[in-house]
Amino acid sequence: MSEEAKQSRTERKEKKADVKKTEASLDLMLKLDRQRRQWRFFAVIFMVVAGWFVFTTLKGVETSVKSYVAKVNLNGIILNSDYEIAVLDRIAKNSKAKALIVKIDSPGGTMVDGLELYHALRRVAAHKPVVAIIGNMGASAGYLVAIGADHILANEASVTGSVGVFMPLFDVTGLADKVGIKSDDVMSGDLKVVTSPLRSRDEHDRAYLQSMVDRLDDIFMGYVTSRRELSTQTQTLISDGRAITGLDAVELNLIDATGGLINAREWLAKNHNIKQDMGIKSFDMDEKEGVLGHFLSELKLWPMAVQKQHGAMALYQ
Repeated sequence: MSEEAKQSRTERKEKKADVKKTEASLDLMLKLDRQRRQWRFFAVIFMVVAGWFVFTTLKGVETSVKSYVAKVNLNGIILNSDYEIAVLDRIAKNSKAKALIVKIDSPGGTMVDGLELYHALRRVAAHKPVVAIIGNMGASAGYLVAIGADHILANEASVTGSVGVFMPLFDVTGLADKVGIKSDDVMSGDLKVVTSPLRSRDEHDRAYLQSMVDRLDDIFMGYVTSRRELSTQTQTLISDGRAITGLDAVELNLIDATGGLINAREWLAKNHNIKQDMGIKSFDMDEKEGVLGHFLSELKLWPMAVQKQHGAMALYQ
């Protein structure tokens, strides 16, 4: 056999070997691909089954959650209370929540928001007992909220009371004269701009504003006396808007007793048969907001922050 024939035969053998290797590689790739597809299929089935199992398990846990005592914290200046009211209304309708404990640490706020929270607590109290615990401070609108509870506790050193209304106003006419600013208002009536800082209020203006404050104060005191049995002497004493300690508040019957969470649980057990070993579930009263929302909230609080503070608000600051 010639050398050319031998070389040609060798080349054919090598080509056949290459073809077999290629076929073997393709077979291996196809086999691996089939295995991957099978594993993907089983993984999807497993995820579906696991998801269904977790869902049904959690659903079962949710429906079988034991009864609990709900707890919320009301901290800081009482303002823009819509979210807090929504949380309280959900607790009122939740049959698993057998009672509500409200921890209050507030120097006050707007009377409107205080009343809204007061009414929200009364809606909860229509279905389950409510206990308020005053922390460092529960004064002015903070105290107004507290009387919405069925039982009020505070520490001996807590600051509470401060029943009354405060209308912050400024008169910057002297400063305006120095810098060459004067008011040039156009109004439909003299009292339309009675709160303007660029106007000096006369006796007629002050009498009008005082009548408004007195009316609001009557509303505030009316809620207090409807919820607390106060002697005539006590009503006269607190009518000047004074803040008092928790110990004095007990003596004046503004609150029921000194104490904290343990005492609240004892009262619930004694008066409403809610065992002290029943679990507590806390509810977040702070609405989550983005950076822009936080910035806008700070802008809303800014006017209150720059005002000259009086009474309990000054102590808080």
